Amino acid sequence: MKESSNESEKSQSKEYPLVVGIDPSTGAKSALGFSVFDPNTQEILILKEMVYPSPDLRTRMKGLILQIVRELKKLDEAKLNYVVFIESTVMRGKGGESLQRLIGAIMTIVGTGVQVNDVSNMQIKSFIGGTGKAD
Repeated sequence: MKESSNESEKSQSKEYPLVVGIDPSTGAKSALGFSVFDPNTQEILILKEMVYPSPDLRTRMKGLILQIVRELKKLDEAKLNYVVFIESTVMRGKGGESLQRLIGAIMTIVGTGVQVNDVSNMQIKSFIGGTGKAD
């Protein structure tokens, strides 16, 4: 049986998974950027800043992680296929230590079977802006 041209096109077109981007901040308010991009439609489905105000760093980190878990759970419940990209920044000192712990915790909570990619801030800036510098 011969495939119609429509069926042939469907079998040849590839569905790419959604791309979840997480950008942990090194700032005092410990915010992070969270986005979901659909490469198939070129649409940004979610773009938000997550903030959990607390003077205690551990409490802020737990609050941010819970927000990420809620967002990822929505994707899982909708049975959506996705990959995660986490922007990592190399920092020295206590701030860098806290940031690395947050990134480690995020990587741990992402579901098994989900591809997690650790990407440097220079790679992100180069991909988006053509150079590795913030402008």
